[in-house]
Amino acid sequence: MDFPRSGKKVELTVARLVNGSRKADNRDALGNPEALDRIRERLASVGLLPE
Repeated sequence: MDFPRSGKKVELTVARLVNGSRKADNRDALGNPEALDRIRERLASVGLLPE
């Protein structure tokens, strides 16, 4: 599924996360960086993270 991309910092971070990257170079730019951990946990729980 293709989504339009705006190129914003959060979007790029989540896109990296979904594609299996552990790199989160702009975590500090987020208002609630712990949300990335919850997103990662949820994606892993439903088998959507690459191995």
